[in-house]
Amino acid sequence: MRYRRDIHDKRCKWGHSSQAAELLMIRLKVQELARAKGLSQSKLSRKSDVDLTTLRKIYQTPTTVNVTLETLKRLARALEVPVAALIEELPGEDQEEM
Repeated sequence: MRYRRDIHDKRCKWGHSSQAAELLMIRLKVQELARAKGLSQSKLSRKSDVDLTTLRKIYQTPTTVNVTLETLKRLARALEVPVAALIEELPGEDQEEM
């Protein structure tokens, strides 16, 4: 999953466009957490009230799927973990330089 973390959001109100947008790579850890809790996809779908198709996409492509914050909150509640526990930041090009 790729998100832009940018100090100047898109075009700034002052009329100039941002030059330095930093790409943040993340991976959702839903599958690992569900397995640790002994939950199948269908059980997690019912417990979290997240559509099974959405959950399958999260399982199949944890780095590229687009999910809403509400979906993450539902999954976190069902798994009894904070939302932050669902997200793993992956090293990017700019982080490797540090």
